[in-house]
Amino acid sequence: MRRACRVCYNLCMELAISAERMAAYKRGARERLAREEQETRKRRAQAWDVARRAAALLRAGFGARRVLVFGSLAAGTRFGVTSDLDLAVEGITPEYFWRAWAALDYIESPFEIDLVAIEYAPSKLFTAIQREGVEL
Repeated sequence: MRRACRVCYNLCMELAISAERMAAYKRGARERLAREEQETRKRRAQAWDVARRAAALLRAGFGARRVLVFGSLAAGTRFGVTSDLDLAVEGITPEYFWRAWAALDYIESPFEIDLVAIEYAPSKLFTAIQREGVEL
């Protein structure tokens, strides 16, 4: 065997992982994935709670007729640890829209909340909200 091949062979043998170590690695990976999925479910539930509180505030304080969740939370499958909360609102007059958005900052939440006025949304965004939005 040539010297270079022997070096590579010896290195590969040193790096070989035993069946027990591989099983431990796989078990750890499965446990980590389960923890991450549990955290995502918890965060998603928390986001829905914040969305419902925001909708109540927008209705009671600013006369919103409709409040919808759209984006990653509404889709469910794309929601993750860095996701924000996308809300679409209908019925808030333009002079109160920015006050309404600012009022959302007073809701205790780990999420950044984005607010869109449905009446003034660009057509592609309007279509996406109508297609995937979940009314609260």
